[in-house]
Amino acid sequence: MDTILGTDVSKNQGPKLDWGAIAATGVRFAFCKATEHIGYLDPSFSNHVAGAARAGLFVGSYHVLRPEADPQRQAEHYFKVAAGRGPLPPVLDFELTGKLPGPEVLRRGFAFVEATEALWGRPCIVYTANWFWQSIGNPDAPHFAARQLWVAHYGVKVPTLPRPWRDRGWAIWQFDGNGGRRLPGVDGDFNWFKGTEDDLRVLCDRTVDACHG
Repeated sequence: MDTILGTDVSKNQGPKLDWGAIAATGVRFAFCKATEHIGYLDPSFSNHVAGAARAGLFVGSYHVLRPEADPQRQAEHYFKVAAGRGPLPPVLDFELTGKLPGPEVLRRGFAFVEATEALWGRPCIVYTANWFWQSIGNPDAPHFAARQLWVAHYGVKVPTLPRPWRDRGWAIWQFDGNGGRRLPGVDGDFNWFKGTEDDLRVLCDRTVDACHG
């Protein structure tokens, strides 16, 4: 199986990273935290995106959803900050419940996906983990399965997938969270993209119609 190494970063990695050194480790793509809730902007986002792009990486962004807040407004905030700031598709970081019931968390999560796709004209990747899916009742949610999965599962040879994606599989696997690998000078999260660099370019070019084929 072909895989490509990538990373994801936020303010936790500091505002200025040596992206040239990061690229030299074999990292080819980077997702940078852009936004959270209705108005939060990660203060390192612009520096991370610009630095990763200068180093020749495929660059993307992600939004951490707070289900207790209006998903439409969160999608609009994310779009305003991050649209056009890299070729990779938008990402829903789906790992918080806001102390809401599971079915409501699921409904609001998908409302964010639909709003984001309408704004960007691109399919939304879903970052989540099996433990989170279990915490909201382990729903089947086939409408989520039409989106590509970025799964988080550390310290294993094969990730356990949330229920909707068990037949489809993962597109990106966050296999290390501040663990065995390190970005130059800082801790970092590492990911595998399943495919070749040409497949990564195809991912950058997908339109929202890919979710409805």
